[in-house]
Amino acid sequence: EKEIWNVAMTDSLGLIQYFENNNSKYIWPKRFKGTILTGSEKSYLETAKSQLEKGVPVEEIVSSLNSPNAQHIIKTSGTFDKDHPLVSDDFDFKSGVSAIFKINDSFSIYTVDEVLLQEPKTLEEARGKVMSDYQVYMENQWIEALKKRYPVKLNEDVLQQVKQKLNKSGD
Repeated sequence: EKEIWNVAMTDSLGLIQYFENNNSKYIWPKRFKGTILTGSEKSYLETAKSQLEKGVPVEEIVSSLNSPNAQHIIKTSGTFDKDHPLVSDDFDFKSGVSAIFKINDSFSIYTVDEVLLQEPKTLEEARGKVMSDYQVYMENQWIEALKKRYPVKLNEDVLQQVKQKLNKSGD
């Protein structure tokens, strides 16, 4: 803790240098900004898709298909990448209204406002992962320094004695 974790938490210059030397590890995947409409019944998504293609606003579609007693469509807005649980593996990141995708026991439609290509993350965006990686890097450096300072020496005579005792006790 004293040699690694506390130092890594306070060594902002070292963290910045580590990030700059390893920034290729911290990349945003291909993503999209938009809205995902999800529901358990495909017919509601088909209606929503038809309305989206006619230019009806998402909020209007959601309010018309849902009622106080039943929520048939759930709207989720934001930025999504291929690893998001609501994004189908078959989805091709294109602007506009997508096809309907089946994911587990539900159906989804994506309205893509903007496709974001792969790009490097800033230090602030990747801070948690960078901090963790930096701590591992510092720990590895420390272990190597300890190995050089305190080399492991094997006493062959004692090893043979232990082996003989183990072999005798196993009989």
